[in-house]
Amino acid sequence: MSITISHYKLTLTPNELSDSFKFEDWEKENDLANQNLEKFATDFEEFELHNKTIQVFKNEKDFNKYKSLFNSSEDFINTDYYRIIEDQIDSLDELIESYIFDEKLGLLEQREYNRGINGITVRMITFGKKVSKKGFYADIIGQQKIETSSSLTEKIKLNYLYSTKQTFDFAYSLMDQKSKENFKKTFIDEFEADKSLILFF
Repeated sequence: MSITISHYKLTLTPNELSDSFKFEDWEKENDLANQNLEKFATDFEEFELHNKTIQVFKNEKDFNKYKSLFNSSEDFINTDYYRIIEDQIDSLDELIESYIFDEKLGLLEQREYNRGINGITVRMITFGKKVSKKGFYADIIGQQKIETSSSLTEKIKLNYLYSTKQTFDFAYSLMDQKSKENFKKTFIDEFEADKSLILFF
């Protein structure tokens, strides 16, 4: 098993290659939490999905093909999904509107797309609203893979944002001789206090 080590730098001027991080999604070292991170904080607007979804199948053959993906009928049953077989009803639009009314989904934004599943196309109708989340942007500076071990995973946390120079030096000590040169260039030499983050995943 291998893990990837990434070096990010916080930025106030993100571009299309910058990665976004929401505060709520990440654990952080105490020193990172104590940095002046607020100056990099920004609001992300994202679409928060409601749990209700409408699935429209063209015919019973497609419906049964989709149903066959589930291990049992109990696994297939999900009250959050309203499944319609289009060629078995008179008015698809009326049925959808009735469901939206009954489930009080009318005030939510509606998004529709086609999804390929098991060789068929399913019309998906989802609901949600735009919400604001706090987070920050960071640019990727370097990335390397290493083989992991139980002793290593006892010392570091995966999907955890570290920021101390000591953690960068520790990661450097994990590199084999062949990898050390590149790691030094993109991690150690590029380290910038209060901006650099290192992530193991």
